[in-house]
Amino acid sequence: MTRNWTVLLAALLCVSVAACDIEGEDVALFNNINELVIVGRNADADHFDNINTKMLVHLHRSDGFHDVPSARLSLGWYRVDSQGNHVPMAETSRTFYDAVSEGDYYALAFVDLNRDSELSRGEPVDIWTDSYGDPKVIRVREESRWKLVFDFARPGRYRDTLP
Repeated sequence: MTRNWTVLLAALLCVSVAACDIEGEDVALFNNINELVIVGRNADADHFDNINTKMLVHLHRSDGFHDVPSARLSLGWYRVDSQGNHVPMAETSRTFYDAVSEGDYYALAFVDLNRDSELSRGEPVDIWTDSYGDPKVIRVREESRWKLVFDFARPGRYRDTLP
């Protein structure tokens, strides 16, 4: 009987830990991978070709974003319905597993309107920031999970307004 309670308690502990949605170094327990969950939100007023335009996320080692990106991640602004049609969306989300090696990163995301994979003047852009508006460090470890949300609906989020 004691063995059954031990197994049940261990199972409940695993379920409760796995269901946690905490940022940082504590959450991707037991799986030996790092996860980056990236979400992009677009204002209804920002009209672009959702089917062919991507949101790109560049991960940099420098908080000034002047270095070459360590990783370039791409997300689409559509979903595929049951008939195989591409349906535009105002929000996109994707989970990346082991996309980057362990280390400290800073994230910059933009809507690549001209499809050149580089941030250009006039393209909507957002930076992953702390509560003070400064670039926030993302500490990627062997077992970590981060959820990065980029909101292109906020005013002043265009390439020509950022340093």
